[in-house]
Amino acid sequence: MVLEDYKCVLCSHQTEETLEHLFLICPFAEVCWATLGIYIPQHDDIFAVLDNVKLMLNMSYMEIIITMAWSIWEVRNDAIFRGIAPSVQNCKRIFKREFAWVILRARASYHPFISQ
Repeated sequence: MVLEDYKCVLCSHQTEETLEHLFLICPFAEVCWATLGIYIPQHDDIFAVLDNVKLMLNMSYMEIIITMAWSIWEVRNDAIFRGIAPSVQNCKRIFKREFAWVILRARASYHPFISQ
């Protein structure tokens, strides 16, 4: 997509918005992850980052990663397309709403782990 500007709208670093920046390196994203007790290590290998997150969560982790990435994406799009100022509280609200759907779709045996 051709845009006038490729800078991240979630932070004031005037950094180009790449996938790694938006979801992992951006200070806004780091704070969003931290609200879940997940601290993203600075690493060049995305798979090493995912392995670290898996160890931090000690459970099925892909649902959490996908849901938080989606929440960050929604906050970004709200800032760009709706003019809504990005906030960590809004990201967490989106995460809780979306994760409630994950819990509803999960097997009953997974509910205790997911609820933690």
